[in-house]
Amino acid sequence: MEDRSLMETKTLRTQSDRQLRLEYYLIRDSAGSYGVEVRASGPGGEERICIPDLTPAHERVRALLVRLAAGLVTPTGVCDIVQDWL
Repeated sequence: MEDRSLMETKTLRTQSDRQLRLEYYLIRDSAGSYGVEVRASGPGGEERICIPDLTPAHERVRALLVRLAAGLVTPTGVCDIVQDWL
């Protein structure tokens, strides 16, 4: 079972002048490992990515979420960012 906590909400205006709502979640599994989930919703629907079990270090994954939100990273770019982060 996973526990999901919304950490940040941002709004992004795209090049085509569409508005996206970005949500950044901290997820924790029953074993105490942390991961991230990023959701983008707008006129075209919703996109999301969930990457569980990244680290047992709560503060480290929180710092990652802060960076993702500050950079307005969408679900499409999360995997590349996380690979560099690891």
